[in-house]
Amino acid sequence: MKKSNNNNNWKQTLKTVTFIALVMLVTVVKLSASENKADTLKAKKEVSKEEVIMIEDLLAALEEMDEMEDIAAETVPSIEVYNSNDELVFSGTQEAWNAQNTAELIAAKRKAELLFQLDGTSIYKVF
Repeated sequence: MKKSNNNNNWKQTLKTVTFIALVMLVTVVKLSASENKADTLKAKKEVSKEEVIMIEDLLAALEEMDEMEDIAAETVPSIEVYNSNDELVFSGTQEAWNAQNTAELIAAKRKAELLFQLDGTSIYKVF
């Protein structure tokens, strides 16, 4: 579960850095295209074709990254079970949970209540 959070943090950081790079690139192009220093402070209503192409390419790259995230995301249903003291009792796949036959875990299965689901992981608590 920590791996997923780290991966999501990394992807969010990459998106933020890409956005900042896009803003900086457009600003540099605008400043370098101005004829004199007085024009740099004025907002122009015109956008060059090169700027439009660069922006469209960057947006397309961001959309492809989002699509790749959806494709690469493996959703293996897993379970985490905690006792009343918030100690981890079981962590594994749904199949492994169903295969548990010890008396302690059978009792835990009966008392377990689903708290929430996050990224394909079901979190249960035994009260």
